[in-house]
Amino acid sequence: MMGITRERVRQIEAKALKKLEKRGRRQRLQDFVIEEEKEEEKKAKVETSNKYLAEKEAATRRGVTPRTLQNQRCQNRGIPYVRIRHHIYYRIKDIDDDKERNGR
Repeated sequence: MMGITRERVRQIEAKALKKLEKRGRRQRLQDFVIEEEKEEEKKAKVETSNKYLAEKEAATRRGVTPRTLQNQRCQNRGIPYVRIRHHIYYRIKDIDDDKERNGR
């Protein structure tokens, strides 16, 4: 282990734990860990917001039939969509936002 004996590793660990016993350092470390967790949550939300669902999956997630989504598209209202060739896709974030707005 990089030329370090087990005893030296134990000594280093003991010294680090002793330093962490001081309240200020422990609190700063806890704050750092909490901030890291929040950053990871934000990244997960961004990744989810850029994912798309096909029409059937979007309708199921939204709680309506695919025909309802088709009617809304024809009337230029409803959830924003993307057409790729002959397929329609809805962004997950847009579906969830519409669901919250309309209370379903």
